[in-house]
Amino acid sequence: MLFVCLSHFALEYFRPFPDRPEGSWLLLISLVASPTFMLVSGMMAGLLATTKGARFAGTRSSLASRGIFLLTVGHLLIVLACVPRYGLADAVWRGFITDAIGAAIIIGPWLVVRFGRTARLMLALALYSAATLLAAVWLPESDLIAVLRYVLVGPFAGRVEHANFPVLQWLSVYVAGTVLGGLLGDVRQDERRRTSFDRSLALIGVAAVVLAVSLKMGYWVVRDAGLAGDANAFVYALSSPSQKFPPGPVYLMLFGGAGLVLTACMLMLDRRGAFVPVLEWLAVFGRASLFVFLLQFYVYYVGVYLLALPFSWLWPLYYGLTIWVLHLAGRWWLDRGYNRWFDVRLWFEKPRETGS
Repeated sequence: MLFVCLSHFALEYFRPFPDRPEGSWLLLISLVASPTFMLVSGMMAGLLATTKGARFAGTRSSLASRGIFLLTVGHLLIVLACVPRYGLADAVWRGFITDAIGAAIIIGPWLVVRFGRTARLMLALALYSAATLLAAVWLPESDLIAVLRYVLVGPFAGRVEHANFPVLQWLSVYVAGTVLGGLLGDVRQDERRRTSFDRSLALIGVAAVVLAVSLKMGYWVVRDAGLAGDANAFVYALSSPSQKFPPGPVYLMLFGGAGLVLTACMLMLDRRGAFVPVLEWLAVFGRASLFVFLLQFYVYYVGVYLLALPFSWLWPLYYGLTIWVLHLAGRWWLDRGYNRWFDVRLWFEKPRETGS
């Protein structure tokens, strides 16, 4: 959540100052947000499926209900926040990661209870590979089919007209996360195995980062040898660490790997009981993540955008102030138990009758 906020803060605060290198660096660093967000979401589903057993059916229903909220009311709220910045027509056509998350938490938990971990991992790899290939070669002539491609796999181009988070690629990341979450659930009560898992998770992250860097270097070799040929643009997109729309493999491995290392560090700190006040403070952003995510669009895309603040070396304090505001709002939201209203099933329940 902090990386998401950093990304949107940098985007809006530094927009009038394109020559300031800080903005570009902050946007680059914050690329860790999306793959980490999706991996951790998947890990939570896998963890709950392992720890709850038969009771996971209720959790799966609740997740699906929240997914429906994200795809309907949540999407509309984000579109409204984007209107001042993009205009109505452009805002309507944009896709958001909440759309991909909404689809993932409807489909992903359903897959968890029907397929084992190895099958889910193979499914995630196959799904991502097929979606990436379709994004490159599928060129529908029908406008309706073109919209379907845009939603499912996205166009693979040097620049897309509208940012989009295609469902199939991000669903594959979520499903891969469920495998890691299931493994965490297996070792949750064994201190020695927990330690081993935390280290293994960090090593997986490091390996992903190293592989991403190696593939990028491999692209340079292929390019300089003139071996890419007509597929040069596609090969470049696959090897680009900034290929987010749709997500390329090097982008996912580099920043998803960094996110796994970060997640492993959080697990280690939690297991050792270190920095408890800091972790509890940060946990507000996790437990109120959907509310904070929706609210931060209004803070950055409306508030910071319309304020058009002049450049100042105090910009870290401005960012810190927005985080403080979002934290206060998130704590207020949690204290009142308002997370329950993201479960659309509650909207249709009849009021309970009370006795006289």
